[in-house]
Amino acid sequence: MGFLKRDRIGLSIGPTHLSIASVIQRGEGVEVRQGAVEPLERGVCHPSPVEKNILQMDRWREAVRSVLGPFRRLRALTLGLPDAAVRTLLLDLQQVPKNRKDFERLIQWHMEKTFLYPLGDSRFSYQVLARRQTDVRILATAVKKEVIEQYEMLDGERAIEVRQIAPSSFFAFNLFQPAIVKNVGEKGHFLFVYLLDQSLTIQIFEGGLLSFIRVKEFPQKEEEPDQAAERFFQELGSSLSFYDGAGTRLQQLTHLFLLTDQAPISERRSQEMFHLTPVLLNPSQILRSIPQPGSDSSEWAMRLMSAAAAAVGG
Repeated sequence: MGFLKRDRIGLSIGPTHLSIASVIQRGEGVEVRQGAVEPLERGVCHPSPVEKNILQMDRWREAVRSVLGPFRRLRALTLGLPDAAVRTLLLDLQQVPKNRKDFERLIQWHMEKTFLYPLGDSRFSYQVLARRQTDVRILATAVKKEVIEQYEMLDGERAIEVRQIAPSSFFAFNLFQPAIVKNVGEKGHFLFVYLLDQSLTIQIFEGGLLSFIRVKEFPQKEEEPDQAAERFFQELGSSLSFYDGAGTRLQQLTHLFLLTDQAPISERRSQEMFHLTPVLLNPSQILRSIPQPGSDSSEWAMRLMSAAAAAVGG
């Protein structure tokens, strides 16, 4: 299959699945022209911000070749990494160095101070979220060189350019942002919770501006759905407590937007515990056309959503 110039390609990586999608954006919707999902065996990929993630290179390359198989003419793509492989930090800085190297050193200093771990040779990036009278809010990320080089090698056979890299939850939020804004407006106070492929990312927005972020591995266990839900609510409660240390900020929050591939989370309990209006996000809100497999269509759609989000984000 040949790709039109307007096609965008995204590859999403998680510890249990790889997914790839070729998409065309049509207004606020996305048409998936072609997609593939490949399961990963346990132990092949273990996301970590401090050590190599690919633990079985032969099996990894086999899985990557399989998922890339239908995309013979692929030359470039956007890569969505597991959130747990990336160090992420919000910074409020009074002054921003003009020299990029100086800025990266400043980011590294703040990250090492926060996480109490040396980042060594890492790739840093940042985004200016807001410029205010007294400071500038920065969203900074860092990926260790030994981590990112493993992912960028892909199948080890073809020269495929990786045009952009970011945590998968960032791409997912951008994909659903128009739908979220329709609910809460441009200056809304809300949570965006991403619980996919054994990764939990909690983002809290004040006045439409990202004000808190927490990333945590959330491995699936052999437990009843009620037990998994209990773990989720405990993690969410801990994050909200940390965010609202002074006890004055929670009352501003109005909505909880949840994107998850796990068992349905009780909307009623979300409302009772946190006094938030829960909104379950669904790929069907955004993806206008999804190639259907012979397996569970809901899981397939969620996997392709991750790849489509990376494609659109790139």
